[in-house]
Amino acid sequence: MKIDKKEQINIRIDPELNERLNEVVRITKRVNKKKIKKEIIVETAILLLKTTKLNFFEIKNKESLLEILGLNI
Repeated sequence: MKIDKKEQINIRIDPELNERLNEVVRITKRVNKKKIKKEIIVETAILLLKTTKLNFFEIKNKESLLEILGLNI
């Protein structure tokens, strides 16, 4: 049996991104009759980032990370 050991962290995100997370949670609850927690969505985003071939030495700030990822928003 696998024990799912997790660590708790506190993060701060833009209100707009938090609203997007809330929207995703509402959608999954409506579609699946069971909500997916925000922490699962954030954890999945981190796993997706892990699969990239980023050179983390190039990242100087949030803007440079977004540019490297092609997320110039």
